[in-house]
Amino acid sequence: MKYSKSCHPLYSKKWADMNIEQLANSGALQIKLYVPGKSKKEVERELKLTETVKMASNENPFSASEQAKEAIIAALDEIHMYPNPTSLELREALTGIQAVSKDEITVGNGSDGVIYNLGMAVINQGDEVLIPKITFPVYETITRVMRGRPIFTRMRDLRIDLEDIIRHIGEKTKAIFLCNPNNPTGDILSKDEILAFLKETPPSMFPSSRRVRVWLPCPIRNLLRER
Repeated sequence: MKYSKSCHPLYSKKWADMNIEQLANSGALQIKLYVPGKSKKEVERELKLTETVKMASNENPFSASEQAKEAIIAALDEIHMYPNPTSLELREALTGIQAVSKDEITVGNGSDGVIYNLGMAVINQGDEVLIPKITFPVYETITRVMRGRPIFTRMRDLRIDLEDIIRHIGEKTKAIFLCNPNNPTGDILSKDEILAFLKETPPSMFPSSRRVRVWLPCPIRNLLRER
């Protein structure tokens, strides 16, 4: 018997004529196309150069350390197995570097992975998320994917305007993204600036010290203890 999809009970002309925009997450459709920086080889080919040093993208021009290479080689016999999804051994090792427990550390494949996980955990549809106008684009991406509402705060020249962020905090504010040092401007907010900012934020932004410790990086967490 020849099968025809038109015989399927769930088939309808509506589905047959539907385009990808009707199927896609409405938040994902609002994402701006990310334009990555050119690779070292691409620049050398275009400009006819034989040796360049790429300073962008946080890439190490001196290759990986010998210890990292040895660790990769030692792990070759296990690459056919799924890794521990919670990175338990790594988190336990990091507790010896920072005065925190393993439950206060989250691990991801680069900062993007950590930001995506954070966004999926806390941002609901309609939540407002405060994002400096010039900063790491992934903050806006995860906010839109989760159908939150990005609220862009102004800059003072190329510096994040912390006072403007405080002015924009409202009842629907769910999260504030601060990139420090800021990407792509490279500007750094000092410890005193961040501490003063945290003191000015409403208590509702940090319901309990335990929840703050879970989500914020160690340096910020230490500042919150002083708050």
